[in-house]
Amino acid sequence: MIGTRRNLLLTGAGGLTLAACADLPFGSGDKKAGDERMPVEVASAYAESVALVGYTEDLASEVSVRLARFPVAGAGTLWAVAIIGGKTFGLGEPIKLSSAAQATPVNSETALYDERGPASARFLRHHLSLASFDGAMNVTAPMHATGHPPPGPGTVPVGIEASFSAIHAPVLARDGRREVFGVIDAKVTTPDGPVAFSGPAKWHEQSGDRTAFAPRFTYIAVSNRERALLAVAREDSDYGFAVIDGKTVQVVKVTVGPMAERRSLKVVLEDGRKIAGTLDVVHETSMPVEGRRRLSTTVMARTSIGDLVGHANDWDPKA
Repeated sequence: MIGTRRNLLLTGAGGLTLAACADLPFGSGDKKAGDERMPVEVASAYAESVALVGYTEDLASEVSVRLARFPVAGAGTLWAVAIIGGKTFGLGEPIKLSSAAQATPVNSETALYDERGPASARFLRHHLSLASFDGAMNVTAPMHATGHPPPGPGTVPVGIEASFSAIHAPVLARDGRREVFGVIDAKVTTPDGPVAFSGPAKWHEQSGDRTAFAPRFTYIAVSNRERALLAVAREDSDYGFAVIDGKTVQVVKVTVGPMAERRSLKVVLEDGRKIAGTLDVVHETSMPVEGRRRLSTTVMARTSIGDLVGHANDWDPKA
């Protein structure tokens, strides 16, 4: 982990792990300043994840990587997609944690997520509470030559190096989940050689108890280098935010058309402004999750706040 870190991990009644250290996760919510040194109970259902996605404006190139960790179980997953040079590579691999039972200090200003193995992923970020938020990612993995990989490792060696710079301060979009848009500088290395690109991007982190993947939702995250929109339609409530002229405004209502090559989007912001547009699918990928496939679409968004690129993802556990 970063610097020197004191850890004391004790398993107690009910499958709880007490993590006592100088920089700790708070689980699914924030705590007051000064609580960083207090012991934190990490339940057996506790999970944490970090992800970075980035694209060129024409969507010819893309990287999308998500590392999930389940510290008490000593297990995790690594999802990765690289679209580069007209080819698509994917990985959806269960992993054994190299840092088992250690929870990441998710609410510290600086945090490192680092897992080593046949598939390795390292995410380092700084300035969690500031507009100067930045991060770096390094991934090496044997991937499949498809955007719909089966579970487990592939046979194509792929490396992804990326740096990320935010265009606004991270937003606590909902309990335990922070989202921040910015710009990526990436280099993807495949057997065909290295390819570098730069473009709009998003970094997010999530932590808290997880008993299932999620209820039904549609998750839309699209941006350019100056403006961005996160719009999530859920069964219980909608949420998200827009970044317009350097300011963030909360989303209160999301209406999105059914899954199709082109779908409509209407969003109402907290200040009454409305954003409308269309989402056109350019790429489709999927990942194995809970014995099923989670579909992700890379989209070109033509909206009233500008042309944006990103993802529109749908999940229905009953479908």
